[in-house]
Amino acid sequence: MLDAKLTSQYELFRCLQLSEFQKIPIKNYLDKERDILFEVNRWLDGNDMYYVLIPVSTIGTSTDDTIYLLNTDLDGALIHWNEAFYSQFLGDKKEKLQSVFSFFAPKDLETIKKSLKELSHNTGHVIQIHAPMELNDTQYHTLWNIAVNHNEQSNEKTLIWRGIKLKDKKETVNLLENLSKSFAHLSGKEFFDAICKQVAYSLGLDIVFVGSLRSDEEVEQVDVIGGFDNGKAIIPFSYGLKDTPCAHVAGRDFKLFSNNVQQIFENDELLKQLEIEAYVGLPIFSKDRKPLGIFVGLKKTPIQNTDFIYWVFNSFADRISAEMQRFQFESNLIETQRIINTIINSTGDGIVLFNQKGKIKFLNDFAKQFFESSFKDKIEAINPLERVVALSSEGQELPKSEYPINITFRTGNPVINQVIGIKLEKGIYWVSVNTYPIFLGENTKPHEVVLTFRDISDIEKSSKMYLSVIQTSIDGFWILDMNANLINTNEAYSQIIGYSREELLRMNISDVEVNESHNETLRHIELVKKQGTHKFETRHKTKKGEIIDVEVNAKYIEHPTSYVVAFIRDISDLKSSERKLVESEDKYHTLFDTMPNGYYLTTPEGKLIEANPAFCKMLGYDSVQELRELDIKAALYVKESDRLNIATKNSEFLAKEEVYQLKRKDGSIIWVEDNARYIKNEHNEVIFHEGICRDVTDRFLAEEELHKKNKELDRFVYSTSHDLRAPLASILGLVDLAKITFIDYNQEQREIFEMMERSVNKLDVFIKEILTYSRNQHIDVKSDLIDIHSLLESQIQALNFEKKSIIIQKNIIQNEDLYSDKFRVSVILNNLIGNSIKYSDANKTECIIQIHVLIENGEFHLTVRDNGIGIEESQINKIFEMFYRASENSEGTGLGLYIVKEMLEQLRAKVEVKSELGVGSTFHVIIPNGRMK
Repeated sequence: MLDAKLTSQYELFRCLQLSEFQKIPIKNYLDKERDILFEVNRWLDGNDMYYVLIPVSTIGTSTDDTIYLLNTDLDGALIHWNEAFYSQFLGDKKEKLQSVFSFFAPKDLETIKKSLKELSHNTGHVIQIHAPMELNDTQYHTLWNIAVNHNEQSNEKTLIWRGIKLKDKKETVNLLENLSKSFAHLSGKEFFDAICKQVAYSLGLDIVFVGSLRSDEEVEQVDVIGGFDNGKAIIPFSYGLKDTPCAHVAGRDFKLFSNNVQQIFENDELLKQLEIEAYVGLPIFSKDRKPLGIFVGLKKTPIQNTDFIYWVFNSFADRISAEMQRFQFESNLIETQRIINTIINSTGDGIVLFNQKGKIKFLNDFAKQFFESSFKDKIEAINPLERVVALSSEGQELPKSEYPINITFRTGNPVINQVIGIKLEKGIYWVSVNTYPIFLGENTKPHEVVLTFRDISDIEKSSKMYLSVIQTSIDGFWILDMNANLINTNEAYSQIIGYSREELLRMNISDVEVNESHNETLRHIELVKKQGTHKFETRHKTKKGEIIDVEVNAKYIEHPTSYVVAFIRDISDLKSSERKLVESEDKYHTLFDTMPNGYYLTTPEGKLIEANPAFCKMLGYDSVQELRELDIKAALYVKESDRLNIATKNSEFLAKEEVYQLKRKDGSIIWVEDNARYIKNEHNEVIFHEGICRDVTDRFLAEEELHKKNKELDRFVYSTSHDLRAPLASILGLVDLAKITFIDYNQEQREIFEMMERSVNKLDVFIKEILTYSRNQHIDVKSDLIDIHSLLESQIQALNFEKKSIIIQKNIIQNEDLYSDKFRVSVILNNLIGNSIKYSDANKTECIIQIHVLIENGEFHLTVRDNGIGIEESQINKIFEMFYRASENSEGTGLGLYIVKEMLEQLRAKVEVKSELGVGSTFHVIIPNGRMK
């Protein structure tokens, strides 16, 4: 029962009310599932025994092992305490000191109370407070972990305090290292806010923030992306680097001005406004030493402990750099995915991806609309190959084996431009089909097939006889299907509208129709079908964006499927200027009300002038009037400053979409993608903000989940590779034992044992290479002093080539010490020399490998030349690809040179390869030499 209770209630620490365990003499508890030892503290309150579980790993390395435990109400009044706290802080003053706040200095007390107020609303959370406590004119540096204990029966909340006394800076550093682990699960602004808050508390700084660098028209700026400002998460803002201490940090080196920073940088107005006396800044670089941003701390009083501050700031630099690079990569990935999706869905053709069972794995918007208009079920839930009847171009029913997609699955060959009929519930549609196979690995049968189709329908064929007459007509001509898609048109209409015939055949009539929405156009087509003919006036939009008046004479025809033919005449000259203006206004409102994305028009001061229904719906409001009554800066933006920041960044026009958060009417938060512009008067003054935006919240959540899955996969590969090597070693041991045990085995049995041994060794090499690759991805690049003579000799000795007659010639010229990553240099040497041995030419009298090393002028040159079997010229560019093997007889796994390439990239090195089939190969590597900066 104790195991179940404590294991299920595990946290950093927790207070448990367990009356049934009063008589159990327990001091420690081992959580076997997590392999964590807890120190168990307890006190008696009436009939209830309280237990506080403290993981030993969080206690730190303080030489004073005393743990202070106390229980207070939310206002700090003392309720319970342990003996250590009583003897250290209370003693004979117990009756006078009723509140724990009495021990803290007034300058720290306001910040502590604010943190505890926030904590009281988050039961189950834990905060850390590092602040001095004063007793009898003596300061005790303490670190407290504080959590809320919620008694669900009485609905009362109290605070559980667990503290230790910090004796010196070294122990504080150790504790900060442990506390930094709590940031591992955070990302983005949450991470930067949390890390800045911890640094501010630990170092006694007033303001700590992280900023990214940006260049705008040769003006260097910093965008603050997270931080901590006197007890609160910082509000993001931007500022110029000129005349600030940050200008001496960004892209350069660590700077600390312990006092008088306002006098040193007298033109920095922000330092004066904030009354800053001391400044500390650290540049943040990417792994290839490109400047990313800065890590800054500000204090209103002089800084004393400069060495400790330098250590703390540097301890977080790599993690901040990694998070900033992750955010940039994620932004690029989002933009790429957006472009790909736009391209796929903007094509006029249908695109469908099938698996081998005929199930749909993907389809674009066009294909989805095409199929779902004929099926009652969602297209993803059915097998369309079982529901569709296909016809040959002659109208005969095709066997399912002759469907283009089945031909490609069966033969592995594509099918190009095959015209077939698709018999659906609403009639027969004629389409031009292409199918393309997708192979997985070295399989000869397709794993998936991509099908593209274009709806040409039976009308395309039947209209050919009339094409010559239509093309000579002075009036424009259309053929539309019942969904208002253009099937055919003539040159006269192309001249009227400005689009080519090819462009028009990829369009819907709604793309040029001004007076009617798409749904209204469909209703108009139904009216033509009902009446048989219909003559009317409307307006079309030309390719240049001009609005023209046209007269349409339409007729409904059914042969064999339903369609509408129409003649169109340009009547713009017959209309008055007033009429054109009115119709233009109608067009604007039609598009305005039916567009799927949100549209808004506001004043620079933040008052809404106009918005479309999509914008109201996106934000959860019933009408535009509701929005007009709001101050949008306060009501819609998560932070009022967000609107100002966006406006500041985009003084002229948004060159790309801006992504930010807005609040809905119900208080929920959404992410929006906004494309906006400023409207100016003749004096170049901004009079309106205008933009189109859409809700992209689901996309953000999906990308976060994808990032999480990728990290889990990475950990799985690393762990699995480690676990596989143990059973391989056991198998090799069993093979060796069999060789010893069975002395009189025959030649066939001997070969079997040798085959087993070779196979296991080959698999072990493969796993080692996976581990090497994984290690390369996870460990930082080091700068070791390397004895190249010893390292090269050890690598040669480690390569077993006794069965091959090989001559190795070495030439080492070393004019300076070699500093580089010893692990990575070892792997590069092992792979390059090992490949020369592995692919030596047995038909040659002498197999020679020449190794030349030159270390001078800050560079490490390594050349490995052999007279082996060589590489075909057409294959040289492929040898560094993952799992590439030049032939089926290759001995390697296909990972060696790929790992070499990855490690050379980590070392910022270059490689050149020259090879001739039958003559030999030369690999020349150039690695920068010198201590890491």
